[in-house]
Amino acid sequence: MNRRLAYATLALVSALPRLVVLLHERGAIISGLREKSYVFAQVFVQNGTYGLIPGEPSAYTQPLYGWFLIPVFWIGGFHWWSVGFAQLLVAVATSITVFEIGRRFLSARVGLVGAVIATLQPYLVWHDLHGNREILDQLIGAALFGLTLLAAARRTLWTATAVGALSGLAILSNARLIVLPLLLAGFLLGYDFASLPVCLDFYSVESSLLSRAGISAIKRRFEFELPFASFYKTLKLQFLRVRRG
Repeated sequence: MNRRLAYATLALVSALPRLVVLLHERGAIISGLREKSYVFAQVFVQNGTYGLIPGEPSAYTQPLYGWFLIPVFWIGGFHWWSVGFAQLLVAVATSITVFEIGRRFLSARVGLVGAVIATLQPYLVWHDLHGNREILDQLIGAALFGLTLLAAARRTLWTATAVGALSGLAILSNARLIVLPLLLAGFLLGYDFASLPVCLDFYSVESSLLSRAGISAIKRRFEFELPFASFYKTLKLQFLRVRRG
């Protein structure tokens, strides 16, 4: 499938239903907002201070959404259309990110179907336009998932560093994710797609228990039937292809 065509399709599928919601709910997009990030962004644009009170900086632990809103308010002002269209673009970017994960690790068709299903979830179509910081959690979460898979497949310093940096950004969006970098680090240290504990031959499984610890490799071969061996074999070949670049 053509990549540009997939991007255009996802942009339309993501944007059109949200545009309908935006126009229908334009009077409620920013009215009655309780999200403090809006106040932070407004005060910063007017006074240059990131806080609730001009001249008094805030120690808010989840500032990312406010930072996101600062250029929105600076360029477009505090209006339903500026906030709505900015969040609509984030929703489109999230769907494209989901597509890229599927395309890289499975197939373009699987990625497209997965992205369409994810972006057309009715609650998200409605919620994405009603000013909320979770809109960034979706994009960062999808990007972090794909980047972690890439880091596990390629085992390079830059991919691991990128996972760490994006994890830090995720914490600035949602402080409840503070232990996420440790979990991802443990996953990357203990998992290697190129030495999965299955050989993925149709009737055999091959494991290497101690080779990753620098000890002499101990290999054992077990003979049994794998009902889904062909699927696993395809999956391993995809990961090996990504790892070899």
